[in-house]
Amino acid sequence: MLKQALVSVSCVLLASCALPVRPGASETSMLDPDLFNNMKTYCFGRYLVDIPANAEVTAAGTTYLGDDVLAEKMTREEFKQRVADRIEELKKEAFEKTPLYVFDREIPVDDVGTIVVGKKRYTSKELSYNLHAFRWDRGWGFSLFRPQNDPEILDKYIDRLTTFIRTVRYRPDFEKPPTEPGVCLPHGFIANGENTHVSEEAFLSFKLKSNPDVVIRVKSMVSFRKWPTLLEKEKASGMEKRFAGKIKRLRGNAREINGIPGEESLVELPSDDKTGIGHTFVWEARGELDDPDKPML
Repeated sequence: MLKQALVSVSCVLLASCALPVRPGASETSMLDPDLFNNMKTYCFGRYLVDIPANAEVTAAGTTYLGDDVLAEKMTREEFKQRVADRIEELKKEAFEKTPLYVFDREIPVDDVGTIVVGKKRYTSKELSYNLHAFRWDRGWGFSLFRPQNDPEILDKYIDRLTTFIRTVRYRPDFEKPPTEPGVCLPHGFIANGENTHVSEEAFLSFKLKSNPDVVIRVKSMVSFRKWPTLLEKEKASGMEKRFAGKIKRLRGNAREINGIPGEESLVELPSDDKTGIGHTFVWEARGELDDPDKPML
């Protein structure tokens, strides 16, 4: 389910900054005082993030069912040609000496999209498949590629891609946030229920026009295994020992934001161009296993 304003990304990564839900005066003294008076809400994955209105989104993406969901502006005819090109590509490979995959079948879905299936035979008995789902909606074409090496669960993934085609739709990036459960992606939205447990990952990167040297990235990922905490991973990496005297830790603590337990880390290090000092700040929460509503953040 979409969470309203999980984290308001309202702090630039300065040495004194700690990613507050709403900044305090001491944390914004070096920033434009009006920076946080005009905010806009950006939907990514299953979450909403408040960012300053003058921020420029530099990158965004969504991985669903284990692969990137691609969205491209195109006409209906261009979309049909894209599907035809994929089928022709698979049929053409059948005439090569060492074909990768050959055309197996096309599965239309409710006149709104289709699934193109390719297959490859390793031996006389072993088969692998790739599935390519296509959907067109209001001037946008959506596609999702899924390799599948286990023929026994092929039908399961055909069903999942069929559901994807039926539920994905076009959505302007800064449209009023949806109220139904689902997943936001650049130029689109996948409507699905809270009990849908699938592999999902989303990220959003942006810059502030008033602070062009700062890049802010927000990421969510459904976790299927228990990962070490942020501070545990940093300790295991040995970065501070390997770069002794160059990396200075300014903060490393447990920190709860909006009721979500997590950890924060702020380090000072030489800038990329070797002319000054840079800072890297991370706040991370591990979430709960196999729960899209409580992912790693």
